[in-house]
Amino acid sequence: MYMDKVDYEDLKTTRDYLQDISKIIGKVQQLFLPFSPNDWQRGLEVNENGISSQDLDDGLRIILDLSELQLIIGKHCQKLDGLSVKEVLKHVQDWLNSTDKTEKIPEIEFTSESKSIDIKQAQIIKKLLYLAEKSLVELEKSTKSEKFSPILLYPHHFDLSITRPVNKDDAISYTYGFSIGDENIAEPYFYVTKYPEDNNFTGITLPKPSYWQTKGFRGAILKYNDIVSDDDYFKLICDYFKVTID
Repeated sequence: MYMDKVDYEDLKTTRDYLQDISKIIGKVQQLFLPFSPNDWQRGLEVNENGISSQDLDDGLRIILDLSELQLIIGKHCQKLDGLSVKEVLKHVQDWLNSTDKTEKIPEIEFTSESKSIDIKQAQIIKKLLYLAEKSLVELEKSTKSEKFSPILLYPHHFDLSITRPVNKDDAISYTYGFSIGDENIAEPYFYVTKYPEDNNFTGITLPKPSYWQTKGFRGAILKYNDIVSDDDYFKLICDYFKVTID
């Protein structure tokens, strides 16, 4: 997969819009899926073409297609360009009303006020998320751990992550993930956090150019723009994750 550095300031408007659409999908998904003590019912899936809900009912999924910039629900397809997130919400609620579900979609706090999506930025976000998903799959395959969480994108923070408990009662765990950018770090980045935090974890010497983040949260950070020019950036990402395995 060919990637290049991104101008992350240009991503923000499209990122906020897509995050709000993901919030809608996530809220609807929770009307279908059973409660999980790990909150897995809140997470969406990432694929080569974008983002989708988990399997809701007999193969039904809500798909945010970033290749064509459209929302697909079964046989229903809605182009997104020109629609505000509130208009998309109404479209999804109308579809929900046509099913045997009687619930109203829970209230959502939206960020975006845009009615247009920059297709170039949407394609960049699609590629970033797919790269992250591939990296997390490789991490899971390359370790001896038998107990990873599903790889899911959580709309409230718009980050893709996987969690690995390190003991039988799940009291200690590592989370490996990727964010498009947020209030703490404006640009796309990979991260590793540990719960609960301890001095042994934050005392690990990280391979450059990764570093320890202490403002807003504590974790090992690897910024996408710092490594994408490397000839084998995919291997670099995987090696960075593995540093914090044990």
